[in-house]
Amino acid sequence: MSRQKQAGFSLIEMLIGLTILAVGILAVVTMQVTSLRNNALSFSRTEAASVGQGMVEDLMARAFNDPLLQDTNGDGAGGLAETGNNADFSTALTVNNIAYQLSWNISTNDPVQNTLTLGLIVQWPYAGVQRTLTLTQIIGR
Repeated sequence: MSRQKQAGFSLIEMLIGLTILAVGILAVVTMQVTSLRNNALSFSRTEAASVGQGMVEDLMARAFNDPLLQDTNGDGAGGLAETGNNADFSTALTVNNIAYQLSWNISTNDPVQNTLTLGLIVQWPYAGVQRTLTLTQIIGR
């Protein structure tokens, strides 16, 4: 009696191949989910930067001695990053159903005479976490 040569893959070879394929597919899915999350966060930051830059431009268009460009608490450059009640000024804006809190601080004659340094902090909620973006601008007389 002669044995015929069998062709094809054994059950073990098929299971190993399917396991490797499944691990590869899971890795790609995980990578896609992470990419989507990071894209959404980047979009959120871009929107916040746009809101903040709009406020910076509005403040820069004002007169050098405008009341909104005064260091009301006298803390100078040391207070440029303060938010909320500690800031020189604060306002809330809602854009695309997202509530932004904008706080800005002024430092006069810093870094040189006849300039103002504007520190604007934008805060907004994203995925249950309070996010912060800081913009700094020097305004000349």
